[in-house]
Amino acid sequence: MSHYTIKHLEGISAITFRSPLILGAAGLLLVASFIRFLLSRPKKLDLPIVEVPGSSDQREALLQGTAQYPDSPFIIKSEWPIVILPVSVINEVKSLPESKVSFTLETKQLLAYEHTGVGDDAHEVLQAIKIDLTRNLASTLDDMQEEIKARAAELLRPILEQQLAKEKNEKIRRDDVAGGQGIMISWMLKHTPEHQRASALVLVKNQMSLSFASIDTTASAIVAAIYDLATYPEYIQPLRDEIQQVMDEDGCDIDADGIMRFKKASIPKLWKLDSFMKESQRHTPSMISTANRITTSALTLSTGHTLPKGTRFGFPAWVVHRSPNTPVFNPAKNPSSKLVTEFDGLRFYNYRKIPGNENKQQFVTASPESLNFGQGTHACPGRFFASNEIKVVLIELLKNWDIRFVGDYAGTGGIERRPKNVLHDLLVVSDAEAELEFRRRKR
Repeated sequence: MSHYTIKHLEGISAITFRSPLILGAAGLLLVASFIRFLLSRPKKLDLPIVEVPGSSDQREALLQGTAQYPDSPFIIKSEWPIVILPVSVINEVKSLPESKVSFTLETKQLLAYEHTGVGDDAHEVLQAIKIDLTRNLASTLDDMQEEIKARAAELLRPILEQQLAKEKNEKIRRDDVAGGQGIMISWMLKHTPEHQRASALVLVKNQMSLSFASIDTTASAIVAAIYDLATYPEYIQPLRDEIQQVMDEDGCDIDADGIMRFKKASIPKLWKLDSFMKESQRHTPSMISTANRITTSALTLSTGHTLPKGTRFGFPAWVVHRSPNTPVFNPAKNPSSKLVTEFDGLRFYNYRKIPGNENKQQFVTASPESLNFGQGTHACPGRFFASNEIKVVLIELLKNWDIRFVGDYAGTGGIERRPKNVLHDLLVVSDAEAELEFRRRKR
């Protein structure tokens, strides 16, 4: 073993650094490292920052920012700052690949991936929803109606009709259809690589991703719609009349237990219900900005601005859904509608009755004028199933139950009774503490 003293090491150091070749190489390496550091540093965004003094309501910041900068990006200084882009550039970015703008990175950050493990690129889940679930919407409708009817009675009876015994033979039919129709896990497995199909961790992560993406958002939309029915009871009878009219015209499917179910072709005919749901979602969206992404490389826009790598951006859905530039909210193009600040359950129904608009502004529409389900490559693939699910729940409640807020004995509703939405940064959540009363309708 060789032994070196400090003096020996100093000698080596002195000899080494006296070599011009080594000194030059070290200098070049140092310069290269410094340049790389400068290039890799996050670039400062030269964009205006919009804040509303004394307010934490980011809806106000969105409205103010869009009014001040209608055609250029601006920054909202939220808990996690975001660049708000003008809708005029939405077609430039909506279908960009993950290698340029990442939905996965946005989701991971939103769902605290490092702690929850949820938010990874769940390819199997997306494919199962886009291909299998959407293709089998019709075959899932019967099970959905039966399950909701059974669950509504099960959930509401202990609260409202404790004196009644539980219905006999209550069960939920599970059809074992060839090819695994109606079984989400089988669809996900079909799109899972062979070597991962036996992995419990992969299955659990996929199921958790599916649950986070579907259960909470759909449940929130249902809760908001129920609150709005109790707040604006004047819409209840028109919705009931539409349901009955469609059932009278199309007839019903009746199962072995004598339960009447909507036919698969009847659901799209409920224009008024679809409109009410969309208006409810307009007032209580899951987020006030949508199509949120994070740039994975520099992105230059037609506005002349360049967003550096790592920039979070989105579009001002809350503003678009109130702007006269959006035809459905323009009195000249939708004269039967109320002011955009008011709740109008038939706003979209009246707009669709205008010739040429029949297929526009539906609950599931994803367009630059209808942003709640996102845009482009990552527009919500499960929105068609969610729409059916929400409609079946509301049909069950409207047909068989009266709804009112606790203390609203006259059943007149009123905006002053509606539970206020809870805003957390860009997220909107319905108040979970509100109390409602349900009573089975007498026939």
